[in-house]
Amino acid sequence: MTAAIPVIVCGQTPSIAQSVIAGLRPEIEVVHTVLSPAQGVAEIPVLLRGNAPSNNTNNLGTKNYSKPPQAVILGAAFGVHLSEMRAACKGDSKVPWLELDQSKSAPRIGFGYGAALVERVKSTIAELEKEGKMGNDGVYFY
Repeated sequence: MTAAIPVIVCGQTPSIAQSVIAGLRPEIEVVHTVLSPAQGVAEIPVLLRGNAPSNNTNNLGTKNYSKPPQAVILGAAFGVHLSEMRAACKGDSKVPWLELDQSKSAPRIGFGYGAALVERVKSTIAELEKEGKMGNDGVYFY
């Protein structure tokens, strides 16, 4: 079995983040969660440099920082903050950033929402791996 791909998940609702974390296993390991754009600006650059953030109290991920994250996955509320968070990571980002494609249908935010997006995330990461894009900075829709 291959090792799980370590990722960061950005989402403002902890219950949805928890369902995403559970659904991504075992192929993808959510090592860190970001619950606000300000937290993302502060912590994502640190994580992408291979370091652990100083404040881990709200993190729902595994906190396994033995390997740097290989992708950043953004929930619906974070798309408008993508450029701000990427700018904070200038020079540190060598990973794909996955942004929710709002033009594709999805259930309303609430029960079942996170689970519905999990397959889209897994499919996008598998496609990026196949195309050799996992080690490169870029924005991709899922």
